[in-house]
Amino acid sequence: MSPINTTGICFNVEPGYLEGQAKLLVDSIRTFGGIDREVPLYAFQPRMSGQIHKSTLAFFESHNVVFQKLPLNRELFFHPMANKVVMPAYFEANCPEHIETIAYFDTDLLVTNSINHLFENAKSQIHLAPVFFAKFNAISVGQKPSHVWELVMAYLELKFDSFWEEKSIVDQKRIYHYYNGGLIVSPRQNALFNKLKLHYLDLFQKRDVLDLPYIDLFFLDQVLLAALLAKYFDRNLVHTLDREYNHPVEFLNEDIERSIILHYQDYFYDTPPDNWVVSNEVS
Repeated sequence: MSPINTTGICFNVEPGYLEGQAKLLVDSIRTFGGIDREVPLYAFQPRMSGQIHKSTLAFFESHNVVFQKLPLNRELFFHPMANKVVMPAYFEANCPEHIETIAYFDTDLLVTNSINHLFENAKSQIHLAPVFFAKFNAISVGQKPSHVWELVMAYLELKFDSFWEEKSIVDQKRIYHYYNGGLIVSPRQNALFNKLKLHYLDLFQKRDVLDLPYIDLFFLDQVLLAALLAKYFDRNLVHTLDREYNHPVEFLNEDIERSIILHYQDYFYDTPPDNWVVSNEVS
């Protein structure tokens, strides 16, 4: 089978703002995704509060997106960032049998070019893109680890000599490997997402973790992901994606022709587009 037939992209959606983002993501994949633009898409509402608008559900149906509303985030219902941990783990364990590669996308991503190469070798390698800057819990080589890193590394009995070096995408600083948790492509057989969920939920049982500042809890999934890679996976099993797969919206005019996935974060939060759709027409 070709990669498109053995890959499933999953993403979260909840009532409100995320509906527009999800539609934009879907439309961009279906418009600009290249020969893989018809890759199977799966949307999940992982908390039961509220209803997705009928117009969004109709959009999903017309764009061949499978939607499910399931109580996946029950243990950490109060913490929306847990959605991105528990949902891919569920999908990894319960997706159709023929799917061999799991791709998790945050909805603040916009596909701007063919994603054909994103899934190459993804049956054997984990594909990840480094973070933008050497901050927000990214640790520069030689720097003392922050408190949240110390907690996670003690929990997994790790030292930094088991980490490898990467370069942050924008400021090009040497950092210990630390990746954007909003774009993860992993072989299903690795059970990466279920390892992440198991340890993430366990960490939230510890008082020291619950007492962390919000910014550390916000990025805890990324710190834990980096630590789990060091503990369970060899470096040659992790493929570092180029900047084109985590292109900052602030640098939209730089190499935009080469951009494959635009990461716009909260760029539209105050003034969301009226229609939340993409166009392949140049104005």
